[in-house]
Amino acid sequence: MSKGIFRYVIIGAGFDSFCLRRPNFSADLRIYEVDHPVTQRIKRKRLKEILKSSPKDVELLAIDLEKQTISDALSGSSFLKDERAFFSWLGTIPYLSEDAVFAILRDLSYFAAHKSEIVFDYLIPTYNMTLEDRQALGKGMRIIERWGEPVKSCFDPDTFPDEVSHLGYRIFENQSPEEVNKRYFSDRSDNLMVHSAAFIAHAEIIKK
Repeated sequence: MSKGIFRYVIIGAGFDSFCLRRPNFSADLRIYEVDHPVTQRIKRKRLKEILKSSPKDVELLAIDLEKQTISDALSGSSFLKDERAFFSWLGTIPYLSEDAVFAILRDLSYFAAHKSEIVFDYLIPTYNMTLEDRQALGKGMRIIERWGEPVKSCFDPDTFPDEVSHLGYRIFENQSPEEVNKRYFSDRSDNLMVHSAAFIAHAEIIKK
């Protein structure tokens, strides 16, 4: 908001609770939660059970991220594509195909306003990991796959930022797990930290 951004889009929102946890921020934002129709039906039901109505200034937009684009969903909402927006795309990319990931990034670079920003995380290939990390990730992936959410994509942290840049983005940050843990988790007493295979990137859309 300090940057003049008042539209917040959460891609693959799932059961994100930002609008409930941070009312001091959400009060000044128009929030758009984009996710699969099945997930959103469950979320709508839970919100009605808890709040008796949908949160103010939040729009739940249903799409299949493998088959549709973010602009497909936002075009049917109050979203104004000429206004800068902030896109949060966390915890979702690994479960999409590489084709879908690049299709969404490409779509946003055309659809969203100049200097809109995006934060996203992604998994790195196993050849970039230590043996210990590969074993730990493999165990987690097998569990997730049994839940019906197999990991479909990973990206090389040395080349992925350049590929994203070529789609019309300027990369601000491409933080390694070590950098993320030092920046956000160093003062925690519960040993919570991000996985050693997860990078987080921050970029803005540049219209040429």
